[in-house]
Amino acid sequence: MRKTLRQDAPKGEIRENGLTPPAYLLQPPTVDQHPVPVARPRPPGRPQEADARLNRAKSEMLEAPIQTRLSEILRIADEAFDDRDKALSWLREPNIQIGDERPIEAIGTVAGFRAVKTILRQIQYGVFG
Repeated sequence: MRKTLRQDAPKGEIRENGLTPPAYLLQPPTVDQHPVPVARPRPPGRPQEADARLNRAKSEMLEAPIQTRLSEILRIADEAFDDRDKALSWLREPNIQIGDERPIEAIGTVAGFRAVKTILRQIQYGVFG
């Protein structure tokens, strides 16, 4: 019987399965990363596009906790490979489809999480290309 993680798996359970995300992903958000939006005036002379880029980058890290992302990716990898060892191995190896980054590190951002999830679904359903 395959062991899968609950959606709200605690850090200890994730580590027991052999996956430990990078430490910076497990740290609690700082005041600047707080999920409650705070309206701040834009400094004079700063283009609005720069603010949009900064806000987008910050929001990517706050969309879902890393434990939730890791649990979901591990569940999908288990389904795709039908073998926990193969799934864990795949998550630790650099992947060309995400710029030679390891999937376990790529899920630290929303874009990386979505890319890893897409790749796993392609593997699961036999869609390549």
